[in-house]
Amino acid sequence: MRTKLRLFDTEIELKEFRLQPPSLKVIFVGDGCGKSSLLKTLTSGKYPSNVKATIGTDFYHQLIELNDSKINLHIWDIPGVARYGNFCRVYFKETDIAIIGFDLTRKATFDSAIQWLEEINQHLDRNNLGKIILVGLKSDAAPDPELDVEELNHFVQDHNLCYMTASAKTGKNVEELFQQAVTLKMESLSLKEETSADDYQADVDALFYRVVHY
Repeated sequence: MRTKLRLFDTEIELKEFRLQPPSLKVIFVGDGCGKSSLLKTLTSGKYPSNVKATIGTDFYHQLIELNDSKINLHIWDIPGVARYGNFCRVYFKETDIAIIGFDLTRKATFDSAIQWLEEINQHLDRNNLGKIILVGLKSDAAPDPELDVEELNHFVQDHNLCYMTASAKTGKNVEELFQQAVTLKMESLSLKEETSADDYQADVDALFYRVVHY
């Protein structure tokens, strides 16, 4: 993966490029919780019949429309093994949005989500992220009785997360999840605008000038 700035020969080329939708990098983490099924549903519009566990990192691209604006999302589907070694440091570079998934039918995946948040806090400056989203997947199925709702709510509140549920099978909240993620990112930029005009402009410029090559 290489990230670089584009160079333009003319002012017209620059203006045309700036008319293109800005791009955001999204990391989607979680252990065996159905991330890939949800992302395939998002990008193809239908629930996949057969999804294999993610071994390496998979990449998805999706154009999101929000408030009459369009945003290009570059979504990194990161496997659970990335929590070991130095993979997180590499995968998390220049992240704009972080989403942590867990399987509502398997309490152990919520325990993994807690560990993923620790990795995010270690490798990313949360001041540069939109509010992190914790999403409970497979909301169409009966939840694991061992999943303590009170513990879940405390975790969300204590760590200032946004909590949602979604189902790849029914399509519930699949697109809405990413619309909300973009909304939270834009809100974080608005807060920066209020506190520091220079930081805000730097972040906005980064959205327009960043070109990610996979």
